[in-house]
Order: sequence, then C-alpha cells, then structure tokens
Amino acid sequence: MTALRIAHLERGCEVIAPEPCLGVWVQGCSIRCEGCSAKELWSIDGGRDVAVAEIVALAAEEGALAVLGGEPVDQVGALFELCAMARDSGLGVTLYTGYERDSVLAGHPWIRDKVDLLLAGPYVASERSEKRPFVGSDNQTVDFLSPRYQSPPGGHSRCEIHLEKDGSIVACGYPDEKLAKMIREGFAR
Repeated sequence: MTALRIAHLERGCEVIAPEPCLGVWVQGCSIRCEGCSAKELWSIDGGRDVAVAEIVALAAEEGALAVLGGEPVDQVGALFELCAMARDSGLGVTLYTGYERDSVLAGHPWIRDKVDLLLAGPYVASERSEKRPFVGSDNQTVDFLSPRYQSPPGGHSRCEIHLEKDGSIVACGYPDEKLAKMIREGFAR
C-alpha cells in the first residue's frame, strides 16, 4: 500500500477548503519559500508515513480533504493515489502547491480530473495579502477545476485555532498579521 509522508492530520478544518475537511499537511518541501510559516515541514526526515487508504478513510468522515504542506507535489506518486482514491470515494479534494499553476498542470495533467480546487504558486512575503480566502499572497492562483466548488467564496483569508488533546495548538489557514505575530511570539500577552 502506498503511503504519504505527513507531518500532521487535522479533522474538522473549515478555513482551508470550501467545505469542512480533513487537513493533510505533508512533510518535505523542495520549494522553501522565504517567509514560510511552516519551515518545520521542509525536511523530509520529519513526520511519519501514513497509508493513502487510511487518510481517505479519515477524510470520508469529514466529506472532503485538503492537502497542503510542505509541498504535496514533491510526493507526486502518493499524491496521485490519494487524490484519485478520494475523488473515487466522492470526496472533495483541495490541493495547495507552491509550484506555479501552469507548470504543475503541464507536468501533472491528472490534477485537472482528480482535484476540485487548486491553489498554486509560491508564498511571496512581499505580496502577503489577507484579501482572498485560501491564499497568503497576491501572486497565488485559485482555480476551481470541477463543478463541486463552482464559485469563489467571498470574504477574506481566515484562520482557525485547534487545541489538541496534548495541549498543543494548531493554526489552520492564514492568520492576519496580529494573530501571526502572537503565534510567532507564543501568545505572550
């Protein structure tokens, strides 16, 4: 069985896809954007291997999944199997990648058939923006690839905080600058 190297799975995410989903943060990133908020996901040595079928079973409880990272496309074989199995199971699939849209679609044309929402492009700190949902900088593209998610949601970038059973905090989405500073500084105030 094929496995994906993941850093974290988070149930009930509501701000990283157009519907509540299982968030799948992959481990490993070859792009390494300057200003990245997830530098701990860059090394492929971290995380753990999780079978694609296990991830899909967890996502089925939510109705959808969002794959982000790290860089999901760096694990393209397992990513393809995950997206194909999820779509074949009737789940919504959102994919984040730091690769440019045209490049990733040309290199991996299966994405058009197996992904409902594609968010593409590297994070560019100098273009940071809170104006659009799902993306952190103005250069990033938002492409609805299937009828499942037909229209872009209104509003602005959002963030939700999950408190884990072990006391750790997981931020999903893109926090505004004030919350990002609080996270970086450890909620000191």
